[in-house]
Amino acid sequence: MVVAVLAVVWLVRLPWMIRARRQRERDFFAQIERQFQALQVDDPDPLRCFDGSRATVVQDSVRSTTHEGRNKLTGIERYARNETGEYFYLIANGVDPPFFKHLSQEEARLALGLAWRAPPVQIDA
Repeated sequence: MVVAVLAVVWLVRLPWMIRARRQRERDFFAQIERQFQALQVDDPDPLRCFDGSRATVVQDSVRSTTHEGRNKLTGIERYARNETGEYFYLIANGVDPPFFKHLSQEEARLALGLAWRAPPVQIDA
């Protein structure tokens, strides 16, 4: 009898638990996207300048860990391009300031494989 009651309680709570988890994941990704959009790097070299609100995301991968059978999101690794075609690498967890690094074209080509595109040719007038 007790087992049947516990099973019913679990089945009633299951949809709520799934909705709550999905909401936490949406909030997690939204926070990381806000961090990315707000990211600004000004550099004397215009090739190394970065504005997250105007950058193009090339590739995302979700980082997660498993503990006691539960999968927990821990962050996102993101490759992005600025307007000049330079690549940048970002690791964010939604809480701490993101790790952010400019990549050389060779590093980007090795990391992205077929997703890599050569920067546009700049013609000096």
